[in-house]
Amino acid sequence: MEYRFLGRTGLNISPICFGTVNFGNPLVEKNCKQLVACALEEGINFFDTSNVYEGYGRWFGSSGGLGETILGKALSGKRNQAVICTKLGNPNGPGPLDAGLSARHLLLEIENSLRRLRTDWIDILLAHRMDPSIPAEDVWGVLDQLVRSGKVRCIGVSNWPSWLMAKSCELSARYGWTRCSVSSPEYSLLNRQIELEHISACFNYRVGLMTYKGLMGGILTGKYHRGQTDYTGTRAGKKKAWLTRMDSHLFDKLEILQKIASRSGLSMTEYAVAWILRRPIISSVVLSFSNEKQLQTAVEASAKIIPNEDIEEIDQIFVPPKRPGGEQVMKWRSGWALDDQEF
Repeated sequence: MEYRFLGRTGLNISPICFGTVNFGNPLVEKNCKQLVACALEEGINFFDTSNVYEGYGRWFGSSGGLGETILGKALSGKRNQAVICTKLGNPNGPGPLDAGLSARHLLLEIENSLRRLRTDWIDILLAHRMDPSIPAEDVWGVLDQLVRSGKVRCIGVSNWPSWLMAKSCELSARYGWTRCSVSSPEYSLLNRQIELEHISACFNYRVGLMTYKGLMGGILTGKYHRGQTDYTGTRAGKKKAWLTRMDSHLFDKLEILQKIASRSGLSMTEYAVAWILRRPIISSVVLSFSNEKQLQTAVEASAKIIPNEDIEEIDQIFVPPKRPGGEQVMKWRSGWALDDQEF
């Protein structure tokens, strides 16, 4: 596997990041351990979790922790082989103090995460969502404290708007705090919003990108079909909210994508993953797996190349976001550029 550096962190990570959002439900602990072992054998050294993950049975405000607990057990005795990313800030209880990015919540939850993950340090800690009730200065001051304490190596954000991530980078530079090194936004053929500003901001501040929801819950794998009524064994069958996304217009796009992928000798899954990883600034794609076959397909996809002649055709089907006023970023023939192909 060809590894990539994650922003300014110095971490050499696999382009496929093993996501644990389904640990506990539908994946039981035994299956999780088997898949983690398989991932390490295949060269995947990057694992993503959160203090609130507990599988598809999660409800808003439930206690979470199961994803970290199972991952900690699965990596027992193998900690030095893995880069672990976890996230804090989302609700992990029904009370008013059970969420957010306050110093109280972050300092309490980091201890819980360390205990569940069975480790003395976390490689990457992300603020899971922005918290408008807490000034960015206060949040970053606490995150810097966690790095200086040795409990965390690198810090970053997940699902933060570009302007707030940029502000955090500027605050860190001003006060000599540990800088934001990682951002984890949603990105796929069906959601290209980060192309508008976020990718450029990450490039400017040397923030590494690890994107998630690259297959849109299986929609971009080709497993769903027009007129389908039986979703047994799929994510849509376990989480009905996914069904609301699938309409006739979507299937028109998917059928064209299938033809383009087949033309290159790729499955839709391979094509969707390779399309994301074609951008050098994106270091890794977070994917969750139900079995070893899915994991191996992802590993193979990380080595695939999307033909340059496909890009314009893809842009006509999955239209990229347009900048306000119809403005276009200048493209240079050589050297530093904001050309899509440069990222």
